[in-house]
Formats: sequence, C-alpha cells, structure tokens
Amino acid sequence: MITWDVKITVLNKAERRASITATRRDDTDLEDIKLWSITLNTIIDTQAQKLSVMDFIWNSYQNNLAEQNALDTIVGSLEEQAKSNLEGRE
Repeated sequence: MITWDVKITVLNKAERRASITATRRDDTDLEDIKLWSITLNTIIDTQAQKLSVMDFIWNSYQNNLAEQNALDTIVGSLEEQAKSNLEGRE
C-alpha cells in the first residue's frame, strides 16, 4: 500500500510560514519498503500557495523517481554485462 504522511509545523504565525515534511511510503513489497521524504519551509497564506506546495512536493517526487529509474537502468545493465562478461571468461 502507498501512503503519504504530511507534518506541518508553524514557524512564524504572522508571516503564515510553515515547515512541511511529506513522506511517501510504499510497502506493496514488504521485503522492499521504499520511503521518500522532502521538507520545505514556505508561506501557506493563500489557497494558491497551498496548491503550489502540493505541486512542488509531487513534482519533486516525480523528478526523484525519474532519476532513480535512470540510475536503476544504468546499474541494472552494468550488472548484466558484468555477469555475462565474467561468466564468459570462465
């Protein structure tokens, strides 16, 4: 199951500034639980600012996912190449 936990801490009430930490937990594979988290300090005075924060969190997660997938592709292909190469030397 994938869940998101969001914690908001008011930093400055007059400025409507808060620290927001969002954590995504993916435990669909109990042997490989994945966590991703981001913390940002921002102003959350208007609805537009609140929506902007949600967009920023989502886009940050998507960018991280794309980077991880690219890295997994590089590492995965290297693992296969190394395995084949080394076994071929036997």
